[in-house]
Amino acid sequence: MAENNICGVAVVGCGTVGGGVATLLTRDQEAVAKRVGRPVELLHVVDVKFDHARKIGLDEKLLTSDLAKALLLLTSSPQAGAGTARNWATVLKLLELCG
Repeated sequence: MAENNICGVAVVGCGTVGGGVATLLTRDQEAVAKRVGRPVELLHVVDVKFDHARKIGLDEKLLTSDLAKALLLLTSSPQAGAGTARNWATVLKLLELCG
């Protein structure tokens, strides 16, 4: 698939639910892509404490406490180029998958 077809995602909060979503997005990328119809890449996990994120083995490069920075990077990344409406449609499919 084309690089600009990727939907970049940030998870805000890495407790039980956020950690589960982050795990799903990092460990089951192919299955998620198949279910939502395009590749989804976890770009950031935003929180104030990262004990749980580290416990479940998330990559340190994903972790940030700066929500504004994560949002700015999401909107300026190559993954944002696929279009806002399409990204929202993908997010809604992700919510269905995780819910």
